[in-house]
Amino acid sequence: MAFCLLFRYDSRKFEKRLSLEQESVRKKESLASQLKKLKEEEKIQKALNHFERIPAEFKTIETVSHMIRYMKRGEAQTLEEALYFWEMDENNHSTNK
Repeated sequence: MAFCLLFRYDSRKFEKRLSLEQESVRKKESLASQLKKLKEEEKIQKALNHFERIPAEFKTIETVSHMIRYMKRGEAQTLEEALYFWEMDENNHSTNK
């Protein structure tokens, strides 16, 4: 009977330790994904801080949203590249009409 009680106590301790370790792993994964998001947002914010380099005619909500999309996808590394891709898309769109 004592063996059964000790075994039951050890199994509970093991289950508790296992659940704590799993929770720790989930927290680490969550923190890693949040860090990745922050780095992406930081990259975009850094580029937007240099918004003055864009000509005034391209400072519209539509243009900026397209440039952010290109940067989030990783197609463009700078605002100038994003603006270039946007202009290319606009040219292709206007010639296809």
